[in-house]
Amino acid sequence: MGARRTLAVLSTCMVLVLTPLLAFAQLSATSTDTLNVKILGTEECVDGIDNDSDLLIDFPDDPGCGTWTDDDEVDPSTPQCSDGIDNDSDGLIDFPDDNGCDDGADNNEYVYSPPSGGGGGGGGGGDSTSAVFRGTAYPEAELTLLKSGQVVETDTAGSSGDFFLRLSDISSGQYSFSIFAVDPSELRSVTPSFTVDIERNVTTSVTGIYLPPTLSLNKSQVKQGGTLTVEGYAPPGAQIDVHVEPGGLVGTTSSSVSGYWHYVYDTAPIGYGDYALKVRASTTEFVSSFSKSLQFK
Repeated sequence: MGARRTLAVLSTCMVLVLTPLLAFAQLSATSTDTLNVKILGTEECVDGIDNDSDLLIDFPDDPGCGTWTDDDEVDPSTPQCSDGIDNDSDGLIDFPDDNGCDDGADNNEYVYSPPSGGGGGGGGGGDSTSAVFRGTAYPEAELTLLKSGQVVETDTAGSSGDFFLRLSDISSGQYSFSIFAVDPSELRSVTPSFTVDIERNVTTSVTGIYLPPTLSLNKSQVKQGGTLTVEGYAPPGAQIDVHVEPGGLVGTTSSSVSGYWHYVYDTAPIGYGDYALKVRASTTEFVSSFSKSLQFK
């Protein structure tokens, strides 16, 4: 894992650099469009997941984590090594019986064993090899994750549009992943693709997947000076920038708490011809890439 590995992000022509264990890499297609990859361990205090649902994640932010290698994020009340519970499910309980306990004040019964060396691309795998995908789409959107063009996981985004997909029991190797969302009106998003190296016995976390808004037009041909209704879904409270090509930005609107947005475009300023309309969303946290383009006359 000492060597740096460059991965091509296919749909947006982004280039991503995967760096060693616990390091963090980020490279932008523009100043705002980002996709991040982080290589994590499998222990709870380094897996990038809020395992105890206290809104704090991993060492050193979660008070339940004493080190990177702790396998329990639960905040301590009674130390694990004196709480009468077999916390690491090894059949041994508390100090001095559990060999993971240094003394009765030790808050971790788990015995950490580093992953064995070796292994190569495409080989190995097992329960400790997995990948997680985090990002933002639209409230209640149906997410589909594909690996090499095959559906491998589906889930529903939350009320904020945030989603989390976990792919377990995957062999190590290099894979092409893609993901898309279907909004409550059955409109489908674009499908960004990216290539990721999956390492054995670690969790690979892909974050910063901000799907652009869905988009529909109420007509494909409009009289000059007439109006065109544009609508779709985005994260709640996002600013929606409407672009018409040739030309550029023609106006903005905002999405509602449900993620729905619409914009009425007055065609009076443009002449006869063929045009393409596309949109993108922005919040205080990100600016998405552009949606698909729809043609109108």
